[in-house]
Amino acid sequence: MQLFDCYCQSEYKKCWCSDVQLSTELLVYLKSSYQNCLCPNCIKEFLENGIPNPLEDSKK
Repeated sequence: MQLFDCYCQSEYKKCWCSDVQLSTELLVYLKSSYQNCLCPNCIKEFLENGIPNPLEDSKK
C-alpha cells in the first residue's frame, strides 16, 4: 500500500488522476473492483498490464 494525496472531492485542487485516460472497459473494472481511489503506481500498472485475467492467474 502506498500513501498519496487524493483531491477527487476537492473544489479547490485538481487531482492527479483527472488527466489519466482509461478505457471504458478498464474504468468499469476498477469501479466494480475497488471502493476507493488507487495510487498513481497502481493505475500505471493497470495501464501497462490491462485487466487481470482470472483464468490465467488460476494456471499459476
